[in-house]
Amino acid sequence: MGNSTYKAAYSLAVRQRRKELGWSQATLGDLGDIEISESTISRIERGIVIPSHRILDLIFSKLGLNPSNLVTSYITRKDAALQRQLDDLDIHLAKGNSAGAEKIITLLESNSKFMSEKINEQYVWAVKVAYNRIIGTADEKILEMIPKAFPLIKGISKKSMETMFFTNIYFNMINIYISILFSRGQRDEAIDLYYALKENTEKHCADKFERGRRLPMLIYNLAECLNLMERFDEPLNLCSEGIELCVDTGFLLLVPNLAKIEAGCRLEMGQEEDAIEVYRRVYYGLKLLRKFSDAEEIKVYVKTYLDVDL
Repeated sequence: MGNSTYKAAYSLAVRQRRKELGWSQATLGDLGDIEISESTISRIERGIVIPSHRILDLIFSKLGLNPSNLVTSYITRKDAALQRQLDDLDIHLAKGNSAGAEKIITLLESNSKFMSEKINEQYVWAVKVAYNRIIGTADEKILEMIPKAFPLIKGISKKSMETMFFTNIYFNMINIYISILFSRGQRDEAIDLYYALKENTEKHCADKFERGRRLPMLIYNLAECLNLMERFDEPLNLCSEGIELCVDTGFLLLVPNLAKIEAGCRLEMGQEEDAIEVYRRVYYGLKLLRKFSDAEEIKVYVKTYLDVDL
């Protein structure tokens, strides 16, 4: 597909979704601490300009759409090499490979042209936050870093989230921020923010893929925190919702984790038979996902504490 067809595809998607939401071009261009002029949004919608991948990701994230549904535009070899670095970095972070992530972060920081753009600088700070979580950096240090990736975090509240949108990077930053609040004892505030983030995500993510990529992990984090607070009824409902969402969107890796929280809650509520049945589903689900060591851990736990053979 040539550039003209690609431009027509994304420009139509942006224009149609903006009108569905009843937004002006100025509203769409207000991306928090980064602003795109109304005239630029107009040119994007008319297919006159091709924005960078990161700007397009910001716009599509605000619209609740998935930019990867469109055919990627033609880019230069130099840009393609940079994109490969970014893709490799995401893979290293997802796999917890701190050495590989650190190497690419160093390369990006040495690229003065790349770092000269504010959006790229914020991206690098975001991956540094994720990297420092992997290597176990103290929460206080990470809290100092998060505003450099997501400046609006300083004023974040349940109320402010009602009108905010979050790109994938911002979504990950606020997830980390809330988890740190919870671990530091600010539990009620953290729970309120988790629920607000969930509501925000459900409101803005029109794309099925984006919902599947964001919501299950958010629901898992929220359910786990509620479980620790012994608010067992809420995790039960959340886990059922999360599992259904995982199945519907094809993101199955979190299904056993959600079911494990559900089983634990049922056990605490005296529903032992139901808990055993859920543990059984977790056990076989882990085996299907070829997570044999995790499956064996569940089997040993149930035998040790419930004297039941799965």
